[in-house]
Amino acid sequence: EPLPPLDSAKVQVSADSGTTWKDVYTTTTSTAGMVKQYINLAGYDGSVIQLRFHFAKGDNINHGYEGWVIDDVTLTGEDMDNDSLAPAAVTDLAVQTTTGRSVTLTWTAPGDDGMFGTASGYDLRYATTPIDPANPDSGTPVGGVPAPKVAGSAERYEVTGLTPGTTYYFALGAYDNVSNVASSSNIVSAQTEPLVVAFSDDFEGGINWIIAGSDGVGGPALWHTSSHRYTSRTHSMYYGKSNYPNYYTAARNFGSITSPTISLFGMQSATLTLNHFLATENLALHDTARVQISTDNQQTWTDLHVSFLGTDGNMVKLQFNLDAFLGKFVQLRFSFDTIDVPINTHEGWVLDDLMIEGPPLPPMPPVASASGPYTGGVGK
Repeated sequence: EPLPPLDSAKVQVSADSGTTWKDVYTTTTSTAGMVKQYINLAGYDGSVIQLRFHFAKGDNINHGYEGWVIDDVTLTGEDMDNDSLAPAAVTDLAVQTTTGRSVTLTWTAPGDDGMFGTASGYDLRYATTPIDPANPDSGTPVGGVPAPKVAGSAERYEVTGLTPGTTYYFALGAYDNVSNVASSSNIVSAQTEPLVVAFSDDFEGGINWIIAGSDGVGGPALWHTSSHRYTSRTHSMYYGKSNYPNYYTAARNFGSITSPTISLFGMQSATLTLNHFLATENLALHDTARVQISTDNQQTWTDLHVSFLGTDGNMVKLQFNLDAFLGKFVQLRFSFDTIDVPINTHEGWVLDDLMIEGPPLPPMPPVASASGPYTGGVGK
């Protein structure tokens, strides 16, 4: 209805990933057929933007009109193809922190043209041998680096999935909207911290766990390895039926898997990580999953994690600090219990990529001999 301010159509632009939106075109007037509309976006030159088309009715009456039809949206720039100025080279790439499996880098964002505007993307590379600044493409590309911020902004990114106790070299480049590429950054190196892997299981080599429980109808517990869902390679550990991914047996069922004995000696700290998927009826005191640990040969168990809520259809990572159990022999147990009979047609529990790891204890200093003298230093 062509009565302002009713039934308005707006074209909006965001330059901050959808946090805020600015109107660049607004109309409350109907068109006589399909018409072409030009909108000047010069104010966003050098930016990464999103477009939004927004229609809103102003009241609850007289809505018998056809509405808004949009087609052939095109974004062009007169000077885009003539841009020959690349982003500036990053000169302050630096290592901020390291862990056993990651290195965090910092740098200052270049621009689209030198140090002006906003570049379109980064090309971050790493290698375990020195990278030649003249040939940074020899490194392995790092995925997932966020889009650049405006020139001069502080940038930070954590490179994950690295190997403990390994020296890595890093190089960073930037490119603009017409693929002008900056020269390579300065090359930096870092060594990841050494780690002790006390235990790991990706469930690819069979089952080395004690399985206990019942399917409720005279059969064993529903734990078994499965290939229907996993995070690495081809298998995981699964609580559910083998012929169909749910845990319905027409009876209450329950089961646990218990690990071999694991030594947590010789570590400064210890962390348990695993990937899991959980689908239940999402009701308290029903379909309960537990992660537990024992230090007395299964006589008593301590809960590390208890949940009856699913993971929203995703494999997600769980992480637990085990420092309270350092210097002990431990066992892990994963148990699932339906508690009741109804609504057991959900997928169940999937576990994959279990690992306990942490930095080793520092070398012991030399021990003085009563008869002396002695020589040497720490670790010698």
